[in-house]
Amino acid sequence: LDKKLNFVFKIRTDITFYEVEMTNSSDNKLRKGSDIKRDSRHDITSMNTWNEGSLIRRMGWIMAGVWTMLLVLSLLWNRQQDILNTHELALLDLRISYEKDLVYRRWANEHGGLYVPATENTPPSPYLSHIPERDIITSDGQHLTLINPAYMTRQVQELSKEQYGNRGNITSLKPLRPENTPDSWEEKALKSFSSDVTEAIVIMDLSGQPYMRLMKPIFAEEGCLKCH
Repeated sequence: LDKKLNFVFKIRTDITFYEVEMTNSSDNKLRKGSDIKRDSRHDITSMNTWNEGSLIRRMGWIMAGVWTMLLVLSLLWNRQQDILNTHELALLDLRISYEKDLVYRRWANEHGGLYVPATENTPPSPYLSHIPERDIITSDGQHLTLINPAYMTRQVQELSKEQYGNRGNITSLKPLRPENTPDSWEEKALKSFSSDVTEAIVIMDLSGQPYMRLMKPIFAEEGCLKCH
């Protein structure tokens, strides 16, 4: 604005100068003064046209900036919604998996466990050695071993990890099996269950990959006392 105001003031000064000179000069100077006035009007018109063009350009840049900002905000909002939707779907899948594990554990528990052929992948459990009928031999000589709900659940979870990449495990503050010792987050979640907390959820990196983790308590039922 300072430049614009100074420029207009200079034109007005030139016009005034020629008008003063025009009153004390010949007709030739009068014509010169008249020509200068016309030139000055032309300069003012050109200046106004330039100002209008400059204003249009500025408005164009402002509108482009506003549009770009709205586009960026829209992309960020869509990305955030995608993240939230992914988290919701992941949490739903985890809760369904927990309920499914709970159902087949209860089924095995109601039947007192089940016998399967003893193999390299399913050897007799040392944690069931106190049960006299842990191992049996059928009439045709097949060696069977008892697996309890915890043993069955562990094998199902290992198979799920191998085939689908899903991770799951059973843990406790006083685990019978050393491999079931909780990590730091699991230990904190287990302790929180002693209050009114019913589930623990966290998103963290495991082996360099982001995972959502869900932990819910499994309460001991009457059939569990056979092994515990």
